[in-house]
Amino acid sequence: MVFAAYVLIIGFVLYAVTALTDISLQKAEKEKTFANLQSQIEVQEVYNQELVNIDNYSGEELKEYKEKVAHENGYVKRGERVFVNVAGE
Repeated sequence: MVFAAYVLIIGFVLYAVTALTDISLQKAEKEKTFANLQSQIEVQEVYNQELVNIDNYSGEELKEYKEKVAHENGYVKRGERVFVNVAGE
């Protein structure tokens, strides 16, 4: 009878240790995911602030921004020459 109680106690202790280890691993994984999400939020907040700043552009500043975006997308002004550095420097 006493032996059976010891076996039950040892079994419970082993189960508890295994469960706590599993919980600890899950917690570490969730903390890593949380940190990753936090960094994504920070990046998105910076991007959103840039969009707010662009939304507030007017006059010459807006014109320069539109030209910059057009150039980045391969558009050129009429009569404008574009030189491409094929050497990659």
